[in-house]
Amino acid sequence: MDLFKYRSIGLLFSFLLLNSVILSGCQMTRSVSKTISDHLVGPLHKIRDWDTPSDIHMDLINLPQSQGRIVTAVYGFRDQTGQYKPPPASSFSTAVTQGASAMLVGALEDSGWFIPVEREGLQNILTERKIIRATLKKTQPNADLNPLLGANIIIEGGIIAYDTDIRTGGMGAKYFGIGGSEQYRVDQVTISLRAVDIYSGKIVNSVSVTRAILSVQVNFGVFRFVKFKRLLELETGFTRNEPTQVIVLDAIESAVIRLIVTGIHKRNWGLNDPNDLNHPIIKAYSNDHWLANSRSLLKAPTEENSATANTLASPSPPPMTAAPPISKNTSPNSSNTKQSSSENKNQPEGQSRSQSQPKPQQKQNNSANLRPNNSSSPENIQFYTVQLVATSNRQAIAPFITENGLNPNQINYIEFIKEGKRWYAATVGKYTTKQAARDALQKLPPKLKSYQPWVRKIQNNPIL
Repeated sequence: MDLFKYRSIGLLFSFLLLNSVILSGCQMTRSVSKTISDHLVGPLHKIRDWDTPSDIHMDLINLPQSQGRIVTAVYGFRDQTGQYKPPPASSFSTAVTQGASAMLVGALEDSGWFIPVEREGLQNILTERKIIRATLKKTQPNADLNPLLGANIIIEGGIIAYDTDIRTGGMGAKYFGIGGSEQYRVDQVTISLRAVDIYSGKIVNSVSVTRAILSVQVNFGVFRFVKFKRLLELETGFTRNEPTQVIVLDAIESAVIRLIVTGIHKRNWGLNDPNDLNHPIIKAYSNDHWLANSRSLLKAPTEENSATANTLASPSPPPMTAAPPISKNTSPNSSNTKQSSSENKNQPEGQSRSQSQPKPQQKQNNSANLRPNNSSSPENIQFYTVQLVATSNRQAIAPFITENGLNPNQINYIEFIKEGKRWYAATVGKYTTKQAARDALQKLPPKLKSYQPWVRKIQNNPIL
């Protein structure tokens, strides 16, 4: 009887001990999973802790300041995958969240670059405005509500793909009935985001982002005989799944950052401080492989980082000449009146007439100036020009000229090699002094100044 009593007490004590271990396991799971998240067997994915901001969110809220916030409308950001959760979940449960539009509006607001306006619940706003107008008619007949704020761009897109089990694997080991194992599974979600100009319907920018969803299962067990007819069996383990909605939020925030950085490089919007082009976040997303290989990417190299172009080319008409040809029939004391008037007519604004006219030279040196230079190293002709923009894609120059309302006949084209890559630049004007070129630069319209033009020195052999 005493043996049965002690055995009951032992079973009760064991039961209480087991309950305490299970309850403490709820507290330990998070710390243990966080410890092993950096040592997973499989892909280099880190399980994100859901109660701390992600690195992508920190990048979003720490973006450099823009020149002005853009009024933006979001009519919807739907799930276009058509995927549902696998059994035993309900057949009506979708694999991804249906509230992605709320996440997108929050990301646009957090970036500090956009002013989101309500469009998904527009009918509710209109209904409330009708109620207020009905009240104002009785109390203040002449009063009215201010009009709703119109958007400049519309953000469209959606969740376009959700793939399950794109990678699975694991590892395990046992020795004399004691061992453990780890298994993982990787899913993938893809979103697409595009900005549409409401005035023209043109798609300003379009980006897509893919993010991975990691699930991990860890098991540990003991199965062995400790004595004859005494079997010890112990199993423990846990699973950890990244919340799908958290990964979708990361993908949306990453897409918003890419949309902003791409718009900066394509000159759709600008930074408040041009020096912020060297901001770590801007540089990090600019060095992305997808962005660096975009054919529509335009860059404005700084003067100190660009070498003087020694070789000029004419990738597209009109061709650019280094200097006007010198006529051999020109006498030292007389000039061609027609040629002089045409030169004054084509003289760029801001350049004085005295600078454009050559100084009279002595008679004994005229014959030497008119003879072709047959030496192996002829003297180079040097002048200055205002470079508006440079791009590695030759076809991007023509849209730039059209969008800014420039006259193609007043644009000069140069071609140069930088860091082993061929570049094409659009320039305007040819000036004999650097100060004259700087004066012309200051007279450019504000829209062209947003492209960060600069004065460039050009050298080329004379054409005689």
